[in-house]
Amino acid sequence: MDILDIAKENLSLDKIDLPAMGKQALTSAFKGQGSESVKFGQAVRAEVVSEDGKVVLDSSGLRVDFKILSVGSFDRAEVKIYNLNNDTIGSITARDNYLNLYVQLHEFDEEQLLDTMFISNSYNQVDVPEGITFLYCFSKLRKDLLEKVVPKAELNSPSLSQVLNKLQEGVNITFEYKNFPDEVKKYKAKTGYTEVLDGTVESNLNRLAISYHFTYYMKGPTTVLILYTPEVFNIQQSGVLDKEPDIILDTNDMRSTPSVGVASITIDSVLNASIETGSVIDASKLVTASTKLGLETLAVTKEILSSSVSKYSRYVVIGIEHSGSNYTNVWNTKASGVASTSGLTMPTNEFNWKGK
Repeated sequence: MDILDIAKENLSLDKIDLPAMGKQALTSAFKGQGSESVKFGQAVRAEVVSEDGKVVLDSSGLRVDFKILSVGSFDRAEVKIYNLNNDTIGSITARDNYLNLYVQLHEFDEEQLLDTMFISNSYNQVDVPEGITFLYCFSKLRKDLLEKVVPKAELNSPSLSQVLNKLQEGVNITFEYKNFPDEVKKYKAKTGYTEVLDGTVESNLNRLAISYHFTYYMKGPTTVLILYTPEVFNIQQSGVLDKEPDIILDTNDMRSTPSVGVASITIDSVLNASIETGSVIDASKLVTASTKLGLETLAVTKEILSSSVSKYSRYVVIGIEHSGSNYTNVWNTKASGVASTSGLTMPTNEFNWKGK
């Protein structure tokens, strides 16, 4: 097939005079497409599926760039797919579709990074000689379940687990507890207290999160992760300090020097799909780390850092950004974590405040 025919079939360049571009320019445009589009050993595959599970697009052989953000209760993703033909673009944007994203580095197994994310918006851009389709996605769980109104119900002196069990009745949703003490899940309010479920699933979760000290995250199309946020008096109950960490950080995997603050850490590592919100990461094996404090502040607080920061090496991940491409060297996981520590007390007792 002639290179001009290939261009007409695959590139979104209807308004461009293809013969005027010349075969040399078009050949350069296709350089790196197909199997050669996998650079730096980084493979990315986007799969668009319809509501009934039919595959609308498999991007194998095309350039794909992505950025995924998971912070709080809202997951979102931006995915760019290069050089789709007009028919495929129309199939993606014509109706409700969902995106799965898979990544692979060198000879390692392929991993799924996105699971059934709803494509909420899209647009196309011509950047000669490329045609770029932008897909903006958020969790299918949010679209289908969190905004669903639940039947009004009243529970007398319930535990958290009883409330969540009631909340998921009639809704295809699963709650997964993370770092949650059993005594907190099973604790029953005093006699005479009534828990009222009313409104959407999300509004009830927001209210319960305040009462029971948790943050929730989307995890796949039907699972909500309930992450316990311990208070000073029950840090040990969360088990974070005693359990085996999910991830042990290695300096060789870092893309830049980790930054350590008071009971917090920020890392920029090689893309790692295993790092999720709620993961317990261990920084004790890192060879180097910088501080979020300035030099003057560091000098003043040297003793505080050594006694209250450096000795804590376990962190719970609360925010993640995955980004990557099979065409550039972008292949990163940035994560923010907090340490479950009791911190330091301040001399603010009654005697000091009253100046006695």
